[in-house]
Amino acid sequence: AVPVLPLLVARACEQLQDKDELDKTGWSQFFLYQTLYCVDVEKPACEEAVKRAMPMWVQEWLHHRWLDNIVLQAQPQGADQMQRDVDLSLKRTNTQALLNCSCGRDWDEQHCWFAGFMLEPQVAIECDSMLPLGPGRPRPSGWIALKTRILQKIGLQVVTLHHSFWNHLSEDQKDEQIIRIRADVGYKHSKELEKRQKKIRQEPYTYKGIETKRKDWTPQAAPPSDEQAFA
Repeated sequence: AVPVLPLLVARACEQLQDKDELDKTGWSQFFLYQTLYCVDVEKPACEEAVKRAMPMWVQEWLHHRWLDNIVLQAQPQGADQMQRDVDLSLKRTNTQALLNCSCGRDWDEQHCWFAGFMLEPQVAIECDSMLPLGPGRPRPSGWIALKTRILQKIGLQVVTLHHSFWNHLSEDQKDEQIIRIRADVGYKHSKELEKRQKKIRQEPYTYKGIETKRKDWTPQAAPPSDEQAFA
């Protein structure tokens, strides 16, 4: 059987005449470059056919524009509700984690994937908040499943938290799950990083004896009209 992926890539590129047309293809640029990266990492039988199906000038232009013009607009710059909730649990348990951290192979010139949270040593935590419907669910969505395979291929441990389970836990149970994950993956806490992180003062600083005093007066209520004010 003939692999379908090389045919899809060739069909996507055959209408492109120049770089200006490629720049106007929107999300297609993101998926074309991700396809190249994925076949380079996973090494399927059709790897060479996929790479030959994409003209070299397209590959070079995507590589040139990737960081500044493509990936920054395609990857999440914020966080959904589940990711924010997991972030709060990480902070409560004093777990050092980088949010939406780029990752790749040691020799990659540019990173193509972003881990939901990055912990040391080389641990990625992913939040599966987009649960697909179907038999045998819940299990990771297609995007999370692909991302997990790629991150594992480049040497990361991947932990996936499912919204259908996480959302039913109490705050204490969520923190307990984070602590268990830390123990299972061999989490390493950096004392040096903790020292460099400045804690924000919650109360204003002052010297003893000149503390801020409470007001011993209150302003009078304003008159309802100018005539009463000058009566």
